[in-house]
Formats: sequence, C-alpha cells, structure tokens
Amino acid sequence: MEIIQPSIQLPKGSSRLRILEKIKDLGFETQNQQLIQLGFTKYSQNLRYLKEYKGDFEIVSSKLTERQSLKVKRKDLNNEVEIRGEKGEGGKKFRNKLNRQKITKEPRIKKERISQIALKEFNEWPSEIQTVYLDGNNMLYVEDAIRNKVLGRRKRAGEKLLAELANQFAKLKGEFNVVLIFDNTKLTYNHTIEVNGKTLKFDVVSAMPSFPDSDDALVHWSGELGDKKNSCLFVTSDRGLQIRLNENGIENMMKPKRWFSFVKSQLGEENYRSILNKEEDKE
Repeated sequence: MEIIQPSIQLPKGSSRLRILEKIKDLGFETQNQQLIQLGFTKYSQNLRYLKEYKGDFEIVSSKLTERQSLKVKRKDLNNEVEIRGEKGEGGKKFRNKLNRQKITKEPRIKKERISQIALKEFNEWPSEIQTVYLDGNNMLYVEDAIRNKVLGRRKRAGEKLLAELANQFAKLKGEFNVVLIFDNTKLTYNHTIEVNGKTLKFDVVSAMPSFPDSDDALVHWSGELGDKKNSCLFVTSDRGLQIRLNENGIENMMKPKRWFSFVKSQLGEENYRSILNKEEDKE
C-alpha cells in the first residue's frame, strides 16, 4: 500500500526531515502517517511515543488522544481564569483547579513489570466471566473497518460499529453483561439483552465528565468490584492501565486483537464481516 507523504515539503537537513528519516529507519513510517491523518503532526512527539511503545499504533494513538484532551481542558480552564480575573476567590478557585489538571510527563513503564501480567487467550468462553469491560478508545484502531472510519474523521461511525459488534457477540453468547466505555462520546445508551430467559445489560458510556478519561473510570470501577473481580474481563492493550488494574487485583485481562479474533471465531467470518460492513443509519 502506497504511503501518503506529508503535504509540507521539508528542506534538506531540516530537523523535521531528520526525524521523519529516523521514523522510517525504525520501520514506523506507516504508523506515523496514520497519526498525521489524525492530526498529530508534531513529528518529535510521534517518534518518542512510537519508540516507547514499539510502533503499536493503537496504544500510541490512544495516548496522544488522551494527551490532546488534557491540553484542551487545560486551555479551557486558562480561559476561565482570565474571564474571572486573576484576583479574588473565583480566580483562586480556578487556578487551583488548573494546577490539578497540569499535564505531567508519562512515566516510563518498566518492562519487567509488564511481563508479570498474564493476559488471557480463550478457545472457549469461560463460564465464570459475567461482565466484560471494553476500553473503547483503545479498540478503535485494531479492526480495519472501524479504524478507517475513525481516520476518515467519522469517529462516531467507528464507535457505532464497535458497539454493534460487541452487542451481537453478547447476544450470541448470552452469558455476560457489557460495559463499552469511551473517553468522551455522545453515543451513550443502556440496553437490555433477553437471551434464554436471562436479562443482560449492554451499556455504552462516556468517561467524561465524571472521570478525566476511561482509564481512570475503569480503575475506579475495578476497585469497587470486591469479590466479583474474578468474574470480570477487561479488554485493553494499554499497558499502563493493565498495571493499574492488576494493582486492584484484576487478573482477567485481554488484548483487543485477541478479543476481535475470538469474536470473529464465534460469530463466523461471514456474519462478522456483514456487521462491520453494515451501512451507517442516517441520523
């Protein structure tokens, strides 16, 4: 597949050109082009994240999206401080809120710590799993049909496809509830699924405004599961989130690629593709 080159012509010897050459030498040129299409045009930042996460596009795009969201919130808070004035109780209140929203450099994740977390791979669905938590933002860039919609600036359509696929899988198995969470989405609803006399829940939720992002929401919920921890499955490839969940005693975690593969094996190739190729309903 031909790689689309940046529209900006960079002079020879420029620092940005050197960064692009480094990205190409590392074998991450395709991932970098996808990041550029999403609006992440700071090459040095793309290089740093691609090196940190070994070119894993879904993790890098998720991390950069989270970082961008924090920057937007910080800018909004700055504007509010200016409107309310630097002096007085109002200004003090919002400056304190602003300080709490400061973007800090993401700590590097130690490889040895990651290796201790065993991720699940299923041939058959485990009967003890009663609730599945899907890290939506982390899953939008795995399956081509969904990723193409997001890269084509149709994020909501991508969210709908992911939700429909998860919904059809839940209906087929009829054994577990589903919580699909995105950082910030208007696609929110609570459905019930009636299968073989059982009533199951299927919820699509937004982390904001209750939580800064889906990571914090999932960690918070996992900490309240108590003795239900072993009956829940968390699907995410975010290594930082996996560590935080593990610290809360969560043992059942699966990578999105494995989840999509398992769903395809259960639904069947033809049915799986028909769901992903379904035309979006006009709103």
